[in-house]
Amino acid sequence: ITSNAFVSLLQHCPRLVSVGIAVDWSTIDKHDISPNAPYQGFAHEALSEVFFGASEIGHPTRIAAFISAIAPNIESVKAWDPEFHKENQDFYKYSGRW
Repeated sequence: ITSNAFVSLLQHCPRLVSVGIAVDWSTIDKHDISPNAPYQGFAHEALSEVFFGASEIGHPTRIAAFISAIAPNIESVKAWDPEFHKENQDFYKYSGRW
């Protein structure tokens, strides 16, 4: 899904504490994130754990800034789990970025 759709999911599920979802981060990857929270100050307070599957990122600090702004209480972020993605040709390229 897109990063906008991910935010929409969080907006519609305020009690969501854990989610596993692949996100297309390309729109966030291309732009610096303002220090002000995106989405008019929206912050999902309940989310504490996310698994982004094989989501590809180019600029980890931009993605981290975005995730921190929309879900400031996340304690665990996982992606490219070797158990599921080690055979993927892009595993080594993207797993270290998370």
